Amino acid sequence: MIIIGERINSTSKKVFKALEERDSDFIKRIAFRQINAGAKVLDLNTSAMMDREEDAMRWLINILQTEFDITLCLDSPSFEIIKSVYPLCKKSPIINSITNEEPRRSMLAEFMAVNPGFIIALPLGAKGKLPQTKKEKLEEAEILLEFLQAKGIPPQRVLLDPIVTSFATTAGGAMGIIEVLKEFKRLFPDVKTVAGVSNISYGFPGRVLLNGVFLVLLEEAGLDYAIINPARRVTFCIMKAGEALLGNDKYGLEYIKAVKDQQWLS
Repeated sequence: MIIIGERINSTSKKVFKALEERDSDFIKRIAFRQINAGAKVLDLNTSAMMDREEDAMRWLINILQTEFDITLCLDSPSFEIIKSVYPLCKKSPIINSITNEEPRRSMLAEFMAVNPGFIIALPLGAKGKLPQTKKEKLEEAEILLEFLQAKGIPPQRVLLDPIVTSFATTAGGAMGIIEVLKEFKRLFPDVKTVAGVSNISYGFPGRVLLNGVFLVLLEEAGLDYAIINPARRVTFCIMKAGEALLGNDKYGLEYIKAVKDQQWLS
């Protein structure tokens, strides 16, 4: 499972302040902690900067690429901003995200058809409402994947998201999302999957515990990419424990490395 670090997000007050003040040391520290904890991709979201979103995104890309050899995930509601900053990326970025909503769907699909990189696909928009049931999500996913294929984007370049929301308000709870993920893997075997893990605990105390357990369930169901904050030690250690028990960590060596000297475990 590949980790996409979620911490460089302008909805965080600390990150917003760092973006305003162009505090490169703060941003680099957040990036380093996520990469050091296993992130292979960093999600960049500057949308809360409003009319300064593009300038902030350009600044982030430049300072991070001078320090780290890492794939970036361009997370923006604006197609124009994605199109503008895409050429700055040294490695093919992941685009976050496309839905069935027009005209963004057509613009992004046509752009990515001639540019390399993965694109995160959220199965919503065709019906004019947020899908709630497994059936609705599968229908939206099929429509979106067929559209992308017709535009020249093969399923191998798509990261399909089961749309994680708080387990208290999700049809079937957390296991309802797991069932959607399993159906994605069965019906669309060439497509990779991705999930924003921390959304599952929205509105609850002790979120780090819920996130960690949910991450293990997702991995067991075959999740390919997880959008999380790996620098949170509790989540990271639970994730490594899950990998060991699922047989994805030979001899549990990565688990041992992760929990070494973690005093809170004793």
